[in-house]
Amino acid sequence: MRAIRPDSDRRIAIACFGLLVLLFSIASYRSSRKAADWPMVRGTVLSSGSERVQKRASGRTQTHYVPVVEYGYRVNDVDYVSRQIKLGVVLSADQAYATRVAGRYPQGSGVDVHYDPANPNNAALENPRGFHWLLLAVALGCFAAAAYAAGVI
Repeated sequence: MRAIRPDSDRRIAIACFGLLVLLFSIASYRSSRKAADWPMVRGTVLSSGSERVQKRASGRTQTHYVPVVEYGYRVNDVDYVSRQIKLGVVLSADQAYATRVAGRYPQGSGVDVHYDPANPNNAALENPRGFHWLLLAVALGCFAAAAYAAGVI
């Protein structure tokens, strides 16, 4: 019986991670395509700004900023409020980025709100079309790294 070498374990882990990211890429693509057909209504930005978020990781506190755009919209005579800017993506970065994103949606301005007709509470201002391509690139990079480590390429 042959023992599995540690570098073999590493190749398997990289390939499995690539497979997981590939599955996320496919799910993101499907979600984005489905949302592209969602109806749209006109909404109003109720508040716009950024929030400071702190997380502890590896014994360190990390600070990120999240753009917060709260908007109201009406579907079938029911009022809704949402904060989702990009469908399925939580944006966080430095304060300048969060402020810049929120600045695209000033308080009181009108916005196009895309909503899920099966669940109008699920709405977004933007549909991130390119996100799945980034995930696909990461998956392909993992597969290439695993193939290289295995001596295939």
